[in-house]
Amino acid sequence: MSQIETIDPVKHAMLKIDLNRNAHGQDEVHIVDVVPNEFRHLMGYFPILFTKDATTGSFIFAAIMGFQAGENLLLEGHGWDVPYVPLNIARRPFTISVSDKTNDKGETVRVPSLGVEVENPRVGTGNALFSNGEATDALKFGHQKISQLITGLNVSRSYIERLSTLQLITPLNIKITLVDGHVQTFDGLYTIDEDKFRALPTDEIVAMHKSGLLESVYMMIGSLSQLGNLVKRKNQRLSTGT
Repeated sequence: MSQIETIDPVKHAMLKIDLNRNAHGQDEVHIVDVVPNEFRHLMGYFPILFTKDATTGSFIFAAIMGFQAGENLLLEGHGWDVPYVPLNIARRPFTISVSDKTNDKGETVRVPSLGVEVENPRVGTGNALFSNGEATDALKFGHQKISQLITGLNVSRSYIERLSTLQLITPLNIKITLVDGHVQTFDGLYTIDEDKFRALPTDEIVAMHKSGLLESVYMMIGSLSQLGNLVKRKNQRLSTGT
C-alpha cells in the first residue's frame, strides 16, 4: 500500500503533483470503485455494477472500462474519450487520510481528511499545492474530489446494506465473442436482480425513493446498455490494431 501523509502546509509547502490525465499511465485500469453521487455522470458511458472488496469481501459499486487488466477502452491516446472521469481516478494522487482525534466528549474518533500518496509517481513535479502559504487551485481540486468521495462512501455503505438485506444483488457473468473470434469472459461482477426488484412491495419502493436509493438502482440498470458500447470499442481496436 502506498504511503499516505495528511496534507500539511508546512511539511508540504514545496510539494508538487502532476494532475495531467493518464499521467504515468495511471488511468489505464479496467475497473474502478465508484460512489452513488457520481452515478448520474457515469451512467451514459460506464456500466455500473457491483464487485467485492478484495480485503473484506464486502460489495462495492464499480464502473467498468475494459475487459482485462490494464485495459481502459474509454482512453484515446493520453486523454479520455468521455466527458467524465470517475472520482477514484480523477483524485489521484490525493486520497483519504484517516487520523485519531479527541472530540468534545473526550472520545477518540477517526476523522477523514485530505491526504496524498507520497510514493505515487505523480508526486514531485507539476502543480504546487501551496503558494505563499495559501492553497492553490491544485490543492482546492484535491479537497473537492476527496470531499465528494467521502460523502459518496457514506451513502454507498447504507445503500449496499439495504440492497443486500433485500437480496437484490445477483451475479452477472459476462461472455462476449469479439471480431477476431476470441471469447472474452468477465467474472466476479454483480448487478441488480430486476425480477426481485419489480416484486418489491409498494412501501419498500417508497422508502427507497425517499432515501435516494431508488434513483441509483434505476441508473445502475440503465447503465448496463453501456456494455455494448464497450464491446464496440474493443472490436474497433481489434480491427484497427490499436
